Amino acid sequence: MPARAMQCVYSDSNHLSAYNKDYPAIPYSYFDFHAPCSVNNYNDAREVRNCEPVGLKDLDQSKASVQQHLVDFMNKLLRFCVAEFRVDAAKHRWPSDLKTNFNV
Repeated sequence: MPARAMQCVYSDSNHLSAYNKDYPAIPYSYFDFHAPCSVNNYNDAREVRNCEPVGLKDLDQSKASVQQHLVDFMNKLLRFCVAEFRVDAAKHRWPSDLKTNFNV
């Protein structure tokens, strides 16, 4: 029997609200994000972790409500038998926030 290929599709139904940082389905609002600022020095950990890299909206993961949404989402994925998580651009996150998200 040939192996089956799995196809994953990324879907973001909230992308139309990205401009004003309003994501009612999650819910996230403007107050759940870091204040707008640019990363000018990628060697400055504070700047990299508290600003918007290349203009991307950046959740303030030090907030308990944001942390809880992330943990709830990962737990939901685990119930679907997701075996691993890849953290992209981990250097843009505070180590304490990563520790909270992954309970390590």
